[in-house]
Amino acid sequence: MNEGNWINIFILTHMGYLCDSLVFQPELSNNPVHFTDGEKLGDVGSHSITEASGLAASRLHTDILYTHNDKGDNARIFAIRKSDGHKMAEFQIQGAHNYDWEDLAISTCPDGGFCLYIVSKVQGGKGKLAHIPNSYWNTNLVVQITHLTTIGIPTSAHPDPVAGDISPDGHEVLIKTRENVYYWYVPDNNYSDILSGHPVSLPYIHENRGEALCWDEHGQGYYTLGEGSNKHIYYYRRIIPI
Repeated sequence: MNEGNWINIFILTHMGYLCDSLVFQPELSNNPVHFTDGEKLGDVGSHSITEASGLAASRLHTDILYTHNDKGDNARIFAIRKSDGHKMAEFQIQGAHNYDWEDLAISTCPDGGFCLYIVSKVQGGKGKLAHIPNSYWNTNLVVQITHLTTIGIPTSAHPDPVAGDISPDGHEVLIKTRENVYYWYVPDNNYSDILSGHPVSLPYIHENRGEALCWDEHGQGYYTLGEGSNKHIYYYRRIIPI
């Protein structure tokens, strides 16, 4: 399958502890969002997929989700059928090493071009967001990150971000912790400012080591998938469209 040009990549990764101090300025979303409780779709029965730690919905193949395993697996991505969890394809990635892949996603950029965002776990939790300028792409330059945003994840027993996604229109962000799914509305694609504010908590069926989350291809619902063998794919459908 050729997915075409992915116009944004949103990666969660262990990139060390980012300890810059930032002022936290809450900004509440005024956009009411409502989703159903999770609907169980298929079970992922492939023996190759045992630690699903990333999830992205295909934009071309409406019944396909992409996923990958967590730390220590080969550098590969799987295509699974969301209706029944069946593994449809496996893609080997040359020139890469899966040290600790956490997540991948697709969206737009504020200027309409290509861009890269990294969300990192940090000491003490909550996580930070960094934007990698597209001027660094296809160069051998070392990226100097000068601005880090502390994500406004509420304090909990496990506030570290483990998964995230940006909606197809670029205006809605989901970030998952071990226990919750959080939502931000981003009207102007200014992720750094908005994600520092308070999120909305969305429905979530607790999964053992659940570290995979993504919007559907139309932004009308989201999927989650836990780590382990024979795990369920859950779908949460939007009730009131924005």
